[in-house]
Amino acid sequence: MSSRNKIYLSLLLLAILTVISAAIYYVKLSPKTAEQVNEKIANGKLVELTERSLKIKVPMPSRDGNSVRGQSSEEEIIYNINNQTKFYRYSEQVKSIDEYNQEVAEFNKKIKQLSAEKKNIIGMEPPTFYNQETIKPQDIKIGEFVSLYIDRERVNDLTASLTKVVADKATNTNVELIKTPLFKEKLIGNIQAVSGNRLSILIEPADPLFASSSEPSLHEFVLDNNVKFFKQQPKKQEQYRLEQSDFNKKINQLVKEGKPIAGLEPPSPDVNEAITLSELRPGQTIVVTTEISEEKTTVIEISVLPQR
Repeated sequence: MSSRNKIYLSLLLLAILTVISAAIYYVKLSPKTAEQVNEKIANGKLVELTERSLKIKVPMPSRDGNSVRGQSSEEEIIYNINNQTKFYRYSEQVKSIDEYNQEVAEFNKKIKQLSAEKKNIIGMEPPTFYNQETIKPQDIKIGEFVSLYIDRERVNDLTASLTKVVADKATNTNVELIKTPLFKEKLIGNIQAVSGNRLSILIEPADPLFASSSEPSLHEFVLDNNVKFFKQQPKKQEQYRLEQSDFNKKINQLVKEGKPIAGLEPPSPDVNEAITLSELRPGQTIVVTTEISEEKTTVIEISVLPQR
């Protein structure tokens, strides 16, 4: 073999080895695409929709620094969208029991995973009984009630585009929903201090509407005599399985009779044990459920989460 042919073969072999090495590097070392988890960040009445943004009107409690002052008003908020934003509408079609149970199991698995990783679970929305049908942006009318979702990894990035927009079912109930002055908000945080009927909790920022920085914020609440206090305890597996079976039978019966199942909630794997305000301690992780109206923010329930 001539020296020229040897050089040619050497170069060809080197090129082949380079391609193989590059392929191995790509397969083994390139990062895998993480599973995207959508987080619900807002809902309200659609005011404007363009190719790059949408605007909704929402009732917002005003906040002074880290304190909830109990005042609220309607404000218009603009969110970015792009050609990757998906649009859906809740349909009247009900999911099968098996499909719904599978989604509930996957949801519970995701919640446990995030909790074990000590990640925030605020905004994680449980499955519903109704299917979502894909629609075009122009199918949503101004004035309709919509829910907005974003990749939870970018929830505090105000430049991020929405991943999903879901419109309410095409009924005449939208106007009534929009006019409802009362909505509930759940906050998860750690108790910092309890003094009389005043409660201070430290909350990780979860909602870009209210987050002024990436630092945790201190929220103070004044509790009245109507607040209910609970401590979550896991149910026995046998009891939980029995409740789940009874729930499935009830859903099947209602579907068979053609009756609505909206509003029915599946059994919880935990049971709430009633406690008193005096049993709250600094360091406990709690869920604070509030009702927000145009006049004030009222705490209606506090639930102490199990220690992990």
